[in-house]
Amino acid sequence: TGGLHYRWPDLPSLTIEQRLHAKLDAVRAFARVNSIDRQVVASAGATVGIVTAGKAHADFMEVLRRLDISTDTLAAHGVRVLKLGLTYPIEPTRMRDFARGLKELLVIEEKGPVVEDQLRTLFYNAADRPVIVGKRDAQEQPLIPALGELRPSRLISAVADWLVRHFPDLDRRHL
Repeated sequence: TGGLHYRWPDLPSLTIEQRLHAKLDAVRAFARVNSIDRQVVASAGATVGIVTAGKAHADFMEVLRRLDISTDTLAAHGVRVLKLGLTYPIEPTRMRDFARGLKELLVIEEKGPVVEDQLRTLFYNAADRPVIVGKRDAQEQPLIPALGELRPSRLISAVADWLVRHFPDLDRRHL
């Protein structure tokens, strides 16, 4: 009796749901201790941040290359970038540390807003919370493509526009 695994003759019940929550807590604890996420760009005085995951991170880095914007340039302008190694469940302690002091977080991820929705939930009642944008911007207009394969050519205009909104001198949209 104990442990987190399903066993015979378990039937759908509160016990299974309790085990699921315990499993997710165990995953979060593992991620907290083992630092699966990686801060790609650190900036002590950052005002905005970008959270990427999986292939979307490689696409984002290619967008930066095409725009001729280095990670050092992002840091100098006050942008932090975090590459998630674990997208579900996100590790809340490290995410809160990353977002501390930021006005806005841009979430770049493939397909549906899995990370984006978790961040909205995480910061919902926070006294100092960033605006979270991704599939949609703060005015609920489409921002990052949600349908089809995410690739640099589909991402470049959204990232360029977002960067220019925060840092007009980073306008590389003519490239």
